[in-house]
Amino acid sequence: RSDGGGEETFRDRRPKMADYRDDDGQHGQHGGGGGYQQQQQQQGPDFHNVAPRTREERLAANDKDALEKMRLDHRRGGHNRFNGSSNPLMPDPDSLSYMDEASRFGTNAAAEEYDRRQRQLLEKEEHYEKRRAQTYQREESRWAKIEMEHKYNDEKSAELMNGDNSKRNASSVAYNPITLKYDESYQGDFLKYKDDTVRYKAAQRAAMMGDRKSSQDYDLITGEPLVSRVRMPVPPVAPDKPAEVLSTVGPMRVDLAYAENLVG
Repeated sequence: RSDGGGEETFRDRRPKMADYRDDDGQHGQHGGGGGYQQQQQQQGPDFHNVAPRTREERLAANDKDALEKMRLDHRRGGHNRFNGSSNPLMPDPDSLSYMDEASRFGTNAAAEEYDRRQRQLLEKEEHYEKRRAQTYQREESRWAKIEMEHKYNDEKSAELMNGDNSKRNASSVAYNPITLKYDESYQGDFLKYKDDTVRYKAAQRAAMMGDRKSSQDYDLITGEPLVSRVRMPVPPVAPDKPAEVLSTVGPMRVDLAYAENLVG
C-alpha cells in the first residue's frame, strides 16, 4: 500500500508471498525457497561491477608520462591549454579592439599619419642605400678580379717571352722584318740607338761639308748669307741596360701567386 502522499513505502516494495514459489508450484517461506533466489537472479544485482585491472595496467598507471597524458585526455578541453589574459577588461593584443596607452591618449591624428609616412620613406631610403652599397661592393670585387686577371696574363706573357721556350722561334734581328718596327726590348732599343747614331753622324758630315765648300759666309752670286740646309737631329741617348735576372732554382709559375684570388 501507499501513504496519502502517493509515494510507495518500503513495506509496499517488499516481495509478496505469491511470488515465492518453488519449482513445483508450492509457496515458499521467508529465508528459503528456490523461487526467491531465481527471481533475484533474473532481476540482477543492484551494485556496479568493476573488472579488475591487470598488472600491466597497474604498472602503466604509475608511469608519470602516462598518468599526465591520461589526465590531459580526460580533462575538459583535451590537450589545449587556455592562455587567457590576467586582466579580463583588457582586450587581447592580437584583437582589433586592442589599443595601447600611447595610442589611446594621442589626439593629433594628422601628425601621427605624417610621422608614419616619414618612417616609411626613411625605411625605403635605407633599403635603397643598402642595395646601392651591395651593388658597389659587387662591382668593386668584379673589377678587382678583372684587373687581377689582366695582371696575371701580362706577367704570364712576360714570363713566356723571357723563357727558354720563346727563344726557339725568336728572330735573329731586333726588329720586325715585315713592319720594320723595333722590338720592345733592350736589343730593339739598342738597335734603334745605333741607327740614330749613324743618322746623326751622317748629318754632322753633311753639315761639315757644307760649311767647308766655301771660304766665305755669304753667297758669291747673290750676296745673301749662307744658310745650312742640313737639319741636325737630336743626339741619341744610349738605353739603360736591364737589371740582371737572379737565377732561381727550378721553374717558377706566376699563376700560383694569383690562384687564390682568381678562384670563385
